[in-house]
Amino acid sequence: MAGLSSVLNADLSGLQAYREALQAISENTANATTPGYARRTVDLVSQVDGPDQVVGNGVQVAGVTRAASAFADARFRSALSSQGSADSLVQALSTLQANFSSSTGISSSLTQFFSDAMNLASQPQNLPARQTLISDGGHLANSFNTVAGNIQGNRNNLDQQASDLTAKVNQILTQLASINQQMRTRGGTDINALLDNQAAALQSLSKLVGVNVIRHSNGTIRLSNNGQVLLDSSGATTLSEQSTTSASNPTGAPQIQLPNGHGLNPATLSGQLGGVLNAAIQA
Repeated sequence: MAGLSSVLNADLSGLQAYREALQAISENTANATTPGYARRTVDLVSQVDGPDQVVGNGVQVAGVTRAASAFADARFRSALSSQGSADSLVQALSTLQANFSSSTGISSSLTQFFSDAMNLASQPQNLPARQTLISDGGHLANSFNTVAGNIQGNRNNLDQQASDLTAKVNQILTQLASINQQMRTRGGTDINALLDNQAAALQSLSKLVGVNVIRHSNGTIRLSNNGQVLLDSSGATTLSEQSTTSASNPTGAPQIQLPNGHGLNPATLSGQLGGVLNAAIQA
């Protein structure tokens, strides 16, 4: 009976392992389009018994591996940051450029004003020509004032976008700090679901701002941008957006400040936030 029992136990272990594998397949299928999710594979090993570590007693699940590549993830996040920066910059500059289109009247007003000036130069005693030049000069001034008001409105919108994006960055950093804490509590075991949530949050963050990721053995991460720490074991850094004019910022372009008084460099920031800041500098 002992031999039959061993056979049945071995068969049972195979069924249990097969159930775990089916569960992994089910999760992979259901989460095929879930952001941050990485495919699961079940690792099987021979089940050993006794002090002599005798094999042949069936199979057991050694663990569930999350099929993720740190290199591929880093490249993907970098691409997200570059795309976010380019999209934001193009959108902002296109809006600014629209202020100088033919519909604003500046081009036609300038052409008419210089035509009036040349006409008056050829007949300086002509009173109607003088009045025409004065009138069209007023129209040109109004066109410049209109465009200036539009540009200031665009600039105010960029300031508001920078503030909104900074708030989103802070929210995601807080989320990642919470995930770090949960990973430390679990001691780095059974954290595949947390790693998925972490990956999804990192992707969302990378769209907003470029980050350098250092991963620790327990799954927790440290984030920085151009040497400025955004997240470490002590928690998340709270960023603030400032748009005040100063000697170092004569144009009053929005700047991102850290609690330690340092600022994030727009040239290396990337992401949507970097694009907005660079557009504001050029506005």
